[in-house]
Amino acid sequence: MEFVIIAVAIVVLALLVGAGLLVGRGRRTTRLDDDAAAGTTLTRPRPTDVVPPAAPPA
Repeated sequence: MEFVIIAVAIVVLALLVGAGLLVGRGRRTTRLDDDAAAGTTLTRPRPTDVVPPAAPPA
């Protein structure tokens, strides 16, 4: 009987851990979506008027 209780406890623990991982992944995805909507550097196009740095004096 104690084996059944241990098995049920392991299954419940696995379900809780799995649900926690899924919720954490959802939060991360939502945050990245919000950043993308705000136009962060990940989504902003590269500037076209890039000035090359000046050469150091010799």
